[in-house]
Amino acid sequence: MTAREPQQLAQDEIQAAAAGYRADNADFARWAGGYGVISHNDATQVKIHALAAHLQQQGLVTGPGSVYRMLAAADRVTSAAMWLVVHMTYARNVYLDGRALAADDFKIRPEGHTGGSLNMVPAYVGYLAANSLTGTTRAWLMGSSYCPARSAAAVRLSCRSRTSTRAAATSGM
Repeated sequence: MTAREPQQLAQDEIQAAAAGYRADNADFARWAGGYGVISHNDATQVKIHALAAHLQQQGLVTGPGSVYRMLAAADRVTSAAMWLVVHMTYARNVYLDGRALAADDFKIRPEGHTGGSLNMVPAYVGYLAANSLTGTTRAWLMGSSYCPARSAAAVRLSCRSRTSTRAAATSGM
């Protein structure tokens, strides 16, 4: 791929570039494959590749692999948090061992604003990943306070210090 910016590429160039990145880097391919309901289209893949190079040029990461591993981990946290949000809405009990819910495990009346919560989970996990990748803590202000499940699920699943998160990402987590 040429040194052109991702937004300057034609669709066929984007597809070819993304395919090349997936073929050349196992960490990139793992992240690009998504996780559960999370997927990353070719344009997103090309932009993330450019972001990883930029973060490395700025000295914020040791190499692009650490970015891809962090984002793959973020996909998994996001997936788990979205699962938890849905369960917090509809279920009285959550079973982490994979067993099926029985009829009495469900709430008589679902609680919460699931749609908004499901939108906020990837945003909050992205916020956490951006903070970790850059070493900068940004301010986070949630637009509404009517559903604590929005970020609570993500926070519960990602309660690690930035140092341990960064160490895990660079070690191949």
